[in-house]
Amino acid sequence: MRKTNSPLAVSRTVCKASLQLSRCGIIVGGVLAAACAVFIPSAHADTKQTDTVHFSERGTVRQVKGTITDFNGQGMRILSPSGQERVISAENVTRIETRRTPAQRAARLAAKAGQNAKAASTYYRLLQSAAESRGWVRREILNELVLALRADGKYFQASKVFLALLGEDPGTPYFNAIPLVWTGGRTLLPQAESTAIEWLGSQRAAERFLAGSLLLGSKNAQQAERVLEALKDSKREPMASLAAAQLLRLRLPQATEKDIQACRQTINRLPLSLRGGPYYILGRLYAARGKNREAAVAAMRVPILYSEDPNLAAESLLTAGKSMIQSGLVEDGQRIYSELINTYPQSTAANDAKQRKAALNVLP
Repeated sequence: MRKTNSPLAVSRTVCKASLQLSRCGIIVGGVLAAACAVFIPSAHADTKQTDTVHFSERGTVRQVKGTITDFNGQGMRILSPSGQERVISAENVTRIETRRTPAQRAARLAAKAGQNAKAASTYYRLLQSAAESRGWVRREILNELVLALRADGKYFQASKVFLALLGEDPGTPYFNAIPLVWTGGRTLLPQAESTAIEWLGSQRAAERFLAGSLLLGSKNAQQAERVLEALKDSKREPMASLAAAQLLRLRLPQATEKDIQACRQTINRLPLSLRGGPYYILGRLYAARGKNREAAVAAMRVPILYSEDPNLAAESLLTAGKSMIQSGLVEDGQRIYSELINTYPQSTAANDAKQRKAALNVLP
């Protein structure tokens, strides 16, 4: 069984490293500082009698009980026991407590344990069954399936499910689950590649966007680049800013100060929930310019704030560890390597970290 450290353990290590960087003159941003100050894991609880919606209102977390009738991009609709309907903005909903099927609970447990293929299989069977009939919960399951497939490295399959979710709810509150490719080493099977090429010419912007991300590192990179350039110029947010960040993947080998500035501006335009991938790119851009302490700070934001994407978190920890060592903070870099190896042992990044750590240990 996979050994998994809690995200809190990762946050403690990277926060210590962040403090070390601060002593060296690198200022850690307010969002990361806040995350280091307090790490509160979220959880879902079940209730047999009624639904409970937790939401933020004027800086205060509140809750309301009743029966949820729908949850989509238009908001959360909940019917009180007295029959009065209340609509809560989707962006303000922080947690939902409702009765969920045993299959969904089992899939969640599998995903939490890092058994993403098992979780995905369970989600697929649940969607094909009639065990869950509430439309808003079925869309929640689609979102959780996207996350499981993305965590398992199956970006094409995750893209197909995400498109199905968008088809049911174009304004989905789960847009932050979009399975974009941020790290290298992703190769599509021939049939998947053929479908992605077809998506490049689709009338649906989401299909073009996902195809551009999937194909940017392939032999079809030029077509993908043209599609992403068009989306970047479309002013359709947040897709335009995400497309701009995706295009910066091509700049990693020859990064310039202009590229770094463009990435920082792109991050500032995005909501917090969508900044994980762009922060990873920013870290890589800094590293390519030899600004290793800045690279470590940018990369360390990802495992603290976006641990729901294990592949991205693992690669970001690797970037942070390498950058720490390059900046002379060898012990901090080794600790980050250890956290990477223990928390994401099955990742490619963990194998790389093991080799780098072993090499450090044999140095005179």
